[in-house]
Amino acid sequence: MTASDTAPPTHSPRRAAIVGAGISGLRAAEILEGSGQWSVHVFDKARGVGGRTSLRRANPYAFDHGAQYFTARDEGFRARVDRWITAGIVAPFDGPLAVIPSDGQVEFRDSESTERFVGVPGMNAMAKSMISGLELTTKARVASLEPEPESSPGRWALRFMDGEIVNGFDAVLVTTPAAQAAPLVAASDELRQAAESVEMTPCWAAMVAFSGRYDVPFDGAFIDQGPLSWACRNSSKVGRPGGDAWVLHGTPEWTAAHLELGPEDAARQLTEALARATGQPTPDAIHLNAHRWMYSGAHPPRSDGALFDASLGLGLAGDWLNGSKVQGAWLSGQALAEQVLSRA
Repeated sequence: MTASDTAPPTHSPRRAAIVGAGISGLRAAEILEGSGQWSVHVFDKARGVGGRTSLRRANPYAFDHGAQYFTARDEGFRARVDRWITAGIVAPFDGPLAVIPSDGQVEFRDSESTERFVGVPGMNAMAKSMISGLELTTKARVASLEPEPESSPGRWALRFMDGEIVNGFDAVLVTTPAAQAAPLVAASDELRQAAESVEMTPCWAAMVAFSGRYDVPFDGAFIDQGPLSWACRNSSKVGRPGGDAWVLHGTPEWTAAHLELGPEDAARQLTEALARATGQPTPDAIHLNAHRWMYSGAHPPRSDGALFDASLGLGLAGDWLNGSKVQGAWLSGQALAEQVLSRA
């Protein structure tokens, strides 16, 4: 290593704001921050990081109420997953999986042909491991992006819902769901039109704990009947608390038709649907709650990977731009950071 390899930059790094602390936003942030060319500040409206890899706790239970597991087929992403496994941040999810088609006959899916992984002790573990060294502000909902005057050191200011303004950013990278991103990047016709072209569907995610073990021969099931699309014995995953805790996902169609349900009512209806789908009554539910994901998935997702308007310093990343999966979110954030480094 030569002296030039370790010499500090001769100028101050430019400043980038990243809106969204999910996997794509954090991946972009760690690359830009690590380059030495950019100083990054990440903002998220939630209380914690992870986006749809979030964890919901209800003592003594814990629920991965968004993304249930992930796969790693990309070589670079798999290398990171292997490091996470070594660090105890990720573990395989190899419980028995089933498919319950419309006729109700349970069919088992070969789990050996596809490696599936989960974060430990929750799906948000990966995101939490990525925030070291980053400037992060949570519980901060961005209302708009505003151009700075020429006298300002940056091009953009962020205005928050509480009226606060944070300024001096040379670039703003938006990694929220498409519907939330579109108004923020309205200054760029290309980015706005891309975000507006995507329909994102909702999902009621029920979080249920039973008084005893639900006696079905699977830990996860893809369901093609009634209100349910997925059911998972969340407590079967590595590092989860004891008890019998389940996450149940409603179909986009059923959720859209039942958006105004209360969380407990939504959870009750999805639990009843699980019993109908399996033909096996559930034990008494001792915990019933639900989260309504308004922007659960893109149908269909775009394949751009990421979009960056270098003339304005505005960018878009997210799983909706790259396949609607955890790996897609990671690669989208990576692609956006690479575009910023090469073009900004």
